[in-house]
Amino acid sequence: MDDTGYWRSPKTNDRLKKKIPAIDPNQKFNRQSSTGRNQDSDEVPHSQRGSQRHLSDMITKTDESRFLVWVDAVGGYLVCTSDEVVLGQAVPESHVDIPILGDLARKHLKLNRTSSGYLLEPFGYVTVNGLVITEKTLLRDGDLINLTGGIEIRFSKAHPLSATARLDFQSTHRTQPWSDAVLLMAESCVLGPNLRNHVVCRNWSEDIVFFRKNKQLFCKSLGAISVDGRPISGKTEVRNNSHIEGEDFSMTLEPLTS
Repeated sequence: MDDTGYWRSPKTNDRLKKKIPAIDPNQKFNRQSSTGRNQDSDEVPHSQRGSQRHLSDMITKTDESRFLVWVDAVGGYLVCTSDEVVLGQAVPESHVDIPILGDLARKHLKLNRTSSGYLLEPFGYVTVNGLVITEKTLLRDGDLINLTGGIEIRFSKAHPLSATARLDFQSTHRTQPWSDAVLLMAESCVLGPNLRNHVVCRNWSEDIVFFRKNKQLFCKSLGAISVDGRPISGKTEVRNNSHIEGEDFSMTLEPLTS
């Protein structure tokens, strides 16, 4: 029996009498898995590197030329900022700017913004105001575009001081992700109570103007607004995931993946 009142065998006492080196609390120990790999190391075994590269290739990137705008009590809008956009079927292999849920070609038509206006280039069956289009055609405000599968789209360019145009679905078809209309944003886009705005918001007291400068997106308003919880006066830069609020409105920008 020892001083603690417990019985110990002679062999146990012999082991306890041996000198045990002190442990440094700051000492770092390497743990090894059953495969022999150092678990505290950042090194990845060769057998796993290929799979990690495969996973990294599957990670999607944010599309800097497109985003969604959700305006409370008004609607949702797909915003495309490129001068050239392709419209087609909403399937993963198509990689189009305006994917539509409907019976149409994967790449059905292209819209090109020029100094003269918007040129429509058909790749599939397209009519404008009932006339079949087989070559590049300059669109005019109010033109009705018909595609296969009963898809009807109204083209409008109502604001005289902006090259931004709008595509409104006259049929029940919608984009993927879902939106009420498509905004082909040039240098600016105006939302507010004016009937000639790109997005008419009848209950707002002031306009909100989005504009682009050096590939960055800004917004401004004469009224008091907040962006991502920060009070703003005048203009401020916004991101494609910002939340913007005023006394009588609220909207959220949502990024899209390429």
